Amino acid sequence: MILTNKEILNYVKTYNLIEKFNPDNLTPVGYDLTTGRFEDDLNTEGGAWYNRDSFELYPKRTILIRSREVIHFPTFMIGMVYPRNTYTRAGLIIQSPLYQPGHNTNIVYSIFNPSDRSVILEKGCSYAMLTFARIKNTEAYSGKYTEDIAQDNTLELTMSSTSNSSTKYSSFDESFGNLLK
Repeated sequence: MILTNKEILNYVKTYNLIEKFNPDNLTPVGYDLTTGRFEDDLNTEGGAWYNRDSFELYPKRTILIRSREVIHFPTFMIGMVYPRNTYTRAGLIIQSPLYQPGHNTNIVYSIFNPSDRSVILEKGCSYAMLTFARIKNTEAYSGKYTEDIAQDNTLELTMSSTSNSSTKYSSFDESFGNLLK
């Protein structure tokens, strides 16, 4: 069963379901994830993360987004990530794995830019929503990313901009306005 905003809020209070919780991010059936940092595990050997306020996603490229929030999934809950409607309509492709029971992690999802124009992504914005579902109690997930929580003492890389034409999607209202132009 998919959890409602009231149920999510209850689990935040009783199970510390979402660290760095922002009540403004609750939706009727989910939680809008806040971009914490940009990671380039797909395009850089060994991976890298970018400690910056924005990231220019070049055409035909993918970037990983790590949420600011840390989610603590009980053994009776899973999480599914969905793109926010505005960014789907803008043509961005957002994907994520299913988050298993017992996972304690920042949520990581990818954004692919299939267009011929660069897109500016902003730290602190919400590009995806996390939906929670209750399941029958089971054993906790045990795998490589069970405790995948970002540490701030990793390598910082910078990337210079070479594109003059870019689309900026930094907030829901602003991005929706860009779609109509």
